[in-house]
Amino acid sequence: MFEWYFRATVCYGYLYDVDWIATSRQISKSTDPKRPDQDSAWFERGWTLQELLAPRYMEFYDRGWNFMGTKQDLADLLQAKTGIAKQYLTGASNFKAASVATKMSWMAGRTTTEIEDIAYSMLGLLNINMEIHYGEGVKAFMRLQRTLMESSTDESIFAWTIPTKGLTCYRGLGQAPKFSPTNWGLLAPSPDCFSKYNDLVVLPDLYVPRLSGGYRWTQQGVQFQMPMKSGTEVTNLFGVARKEVTLALNCWRYGTDGKPYNISIELLRNGSVYRRVKCDDLGRKKGSKPKTNRVLGFDQVITRPLTITQPELDPFT
Repeated sequence: MFEWYFRATVCYGYLYDVDWIATSRQISKSTDPKRPDQDSAWFERGWTLQELLAPRYMEFYDRGWNFMGTKQDLADLLQAKTGIAKQYLTGASNFKAASVATKMSWMAGRTTTEIEDIAYSMLGLLNINMEIHYGEGVKAFMRLQRTLMESSTDESIFAWTIPTKGLTCYRGLGQAPKFSPTNWGLLAPSPDCFSKYNDLVVLPDLYVPRLSGGYRWTQQGVQFQMPMKSGTEVTNLFGVARKEVTLALNCWRYGTDGKPYNISIELLRNGSVYRRVKCDDLGRKKGSKPKTNRVLGFDQVITRPLTITQPELDPFT
């Protein structure tokens, strides 16, 4: 579907439940009695995200088929409604260059009739393929992230926090799945966890390549290959594994001073593996970045694994 929208000469967005107020160039609240004082349902549907981003030219119409404007005409309004930066809507910047965290944030708060479609509707946006298995429920989003890890080195996929409004993408279940906010893994349980991070970036000039292919999925969770040397975020000066680890990620957020701040997460060792803690916050440090892989000017080739366990989201607990 994503490619169809992209190749189309023109796409049409029909907002069946709102009126276009031409004098003020505003969209009314939904006329659906089931949605009092809310925006159009179009802005909350998961599948409409690709309908909005993929077309190169798109026209919008209200419930009376009154022409509202093109995607370019309405860019400021659409940015306010969706959280998608104007440059990605107008085509001034290619949305494919946005970080994984940014793309995930665009899905936050949206819903789909089938729970699995929260993940499936993002395949084109993330430029990946995976088999469709209706019936897997909330596990589809976890599988989406594991699939993305196979082809992407964008570590903003690990930069998320607990959403204050809960896992709203899964409100169609009636009762949102529960998970431990203080004992989780690196993969987020829902796109809602990225709602505050639509401005994270990956900066090639600051990016430090990971050793031995970076990170990968294992039966225990996500495993990084870290430098086998003392004085890193994983080992102390004596080369002993730290109990608490602050793992710097290859992603950044610009501060009010215009400087990039490196994003990090907190890990706690439990035996030979780690788990993520303090899931309600991301660390940041001005000008910092992951440790380099060099010792005395030479590439460090000896590594040690850092494995972060990954629980499965269970909708029935």
